[in-house]
Amino acid sequence: MEAPALQAPIRPDSSLSRRDRYPLWHDVPTRYGDLDPLGHVNNVAITRLYEEARVLFEQTLRQRHAFRPARGMLVQLNVHYLGETRYPEPVQIGTGIKRLGRASYTLAQAMYQGGRCVGVSDATVAHVPADGPGPLPDDFRSALETALLR
Repeated sequence: MEAPALQAPIRPDSSLSRRDRYPLWHDVPTRYGDLDPLGHVNNVAITRLYEEARVLFEQTLRQRHAFRPARGMLVQLNVHYLGETRYPEPVQIGTGIKRLGRASYTLAQAMYQGGRCVGVSDATVAHVPADGPGPLPDDFRSALETALLR
């Protein structure tokens, strides 16, 4: 039996690491418990940092725009590690809307620490109303449109 061919690593869109593309930024602290044995913030903790920034993103939108809560389900998450992330320095995470569909949207995020981009991520969220799949509510869509990537 022949071994499967190795695929080249998938490279992220290099423009996603540019600070000026993101409309909203949040500082997120790293924690001692996030460290791996080599002293880096581990990969699972990195995904939690992105998650925290996504929550802060929605809270910020809610403060700026009146919209009904929308039930979302994370259906895809991609993380590209571009450099080491260390404790105790916080990270700055920029978030913006990369794609806005009828019933889902994709957020792009860039993580910076010490002035350099250490990673990018994108997360696709599907709208899941209680009565079954459906389009994004108009007021929520309008709020998301204000946070499109530049």
